[in-house]
Amino acid sequence: MKTRIGKIARLPHNIREELNHRLSQGALGKDLIAWLNALPEVQKVMAELFGGTKITHQNISVWRHGGYSDWAETRTDRAQWQDLFDHLEELNQKRTVTGGVDVTSHLAALVVFELGQALDKLARMEDSDERWRIFRQISRSLSRLRMDDCREKRVRLWDLKAARAFEKVL
Repeated sequence: MKTRIGKIARLPHNIREELNHRLSQGALGKDLIAWLNALPEVQKVMAELFGGTKITHQNISVWRHGGYSDWAETRTDRAQWQDLFDHLEELNQKRTVTGGVDVTSHLAALVVFELGQALDKLARMEDSDERWRIFRQISRSLSRLRMDDCREKRVRLWDLKAARAFEKVL
């Protein structure tokens, strides 16, 4: 994500957040312009940094395709993470009630999800050297995940053998 330096990017965070929410609700550009230009905080930033010029339709359009687009993508990613966390919480509740599912093994799903996100972004990269560097990092992460899976299976087998040996002693 690049650093933005336009009029809207220079506004306070809370105003940008409200603007993004209004954009996501389908607010019209003319209404957004009127709302923004009426805010004292916006007037102050415009006076200090932009010679008192007002927010225009062009500023809203640039923000919609840049800052807002980034914000919306981040919210989509967060929603996917939230769905995953909700699923893990559901598994945790089942484990608590039934003594069944081990949630820690499902936390690997978070890593898999993140690797999938990284692979999606990797496919869109144009710099082949950077893409190769990041691909190697992803491959190492995936390898570590698989090794952890194997290690967890060995520990479970050892626990099972120990429990059986203990039952025989009793």
